[in-house]
Parts: sequence; structure tokens; C-alpha cells
Amino acid sequence: MDYEYSLNGTNYMVSINKKDDIYTVNSGEKVKDVKIEFLSENSLLIFDGDKTTRAFYARDRENIFVNLKGNYYELTEAGAESQACGDHADVLTDGIIYPPMPGKVIKVLVNEGDEVKKGEGLLIVESMKMENELSAPTEGNIKKVHVAEGEQVSLDQPLIEIDIPENSS
Repeated sequence: MDYEYSLNGTNYMVSINKKDDIYTVNSGEKVKDVKIEFLSENSLLIFDGDKTTRAFYARDRENIFVNLKGNYYELTEAGAESQACGDHADVLTDGIIYPPMPGKVIKVLVNEGDEVKKGEGLLIVESMKMENELSAPTEGNIKKVHVAEGEQVSLDQPLIEIDIPENSS
């Protein structure tokens, strides 16, 4: 996967590919093969030869935010158009809403069968000590609520499924 990032006002490209349990990181100037061990939902260890480095990360839709050796990087998938957080930026795939980052469901604001309008709050997820209200990216009916208050959720976990009318955008 190719990513763009900015450091000290200069834009860079980096390619990260996984084969088996080895990640190849190509920055254009250097190519490194590293092993990564995920410690938690937001931290990992990078093994580079005899060096081990701990990194912290968080994700939203197109971006990965990384703190590595005291440097902060915001990786954006190359060619992806950025969405403003909070502007109906909930991840919607085939009517299914996924969390922007791993976290804990604080409050579910809708029930199955409810009709929602674009921008209406669906649930609140706490991630990295911040509460984020996920809103309906389109109008529709709540087909299924997959989570309950207090539940820990991961990036690939469906939260809510919306039945979207065919004439809706």
C-alpha cells in the first residue's frame, strides 16, 4: 500500500507491503524488511535486525497517525481524497458503519427500525480518550445494531447497518 506523509514541510511517499510476517518498507531512498508485533489496538513493536522500536498509532478513514521515536507522522493513502473528521466521515460499506478507530461504545443513539436522516447521530465511541459521535452518512432505516453500550470495538467490526433507499445518496 502506498502512503503520502509530510515531515518538516516536505512531502514524502512510502510503500508498505506485507508478505507472510515480514513488512517491506520502501521510502524511495531506503528499503527495509521489518517484523511487526502488535501489542494492543494502538501500539506495536518494530523489529529491525537487532533494533526494537515501540510505535503508537491510531487510524481514521484514510489516515494512519503514527508516533515513532518522538516523531509524529500522518500517513494518508496515496490518491485518497481526505474527508473532514466529523463531517459524516463514518466508514460506510454496503450500508454497514465501521468505527474510525478501535474504541469503546459509550452510547447507542438509535434502535433497529429507526428512520435516520443524513447527519443524525447513531452512536458515540470513545477512542484515545476522546468521544466521537458517529453520524449517518446518508438517510435510511436502521436495519441492525451490532454493538451494545460498553462494548470494545475493533476497526473491522460492524457497528450499525443501514438499509439505504435506492434513490438516496
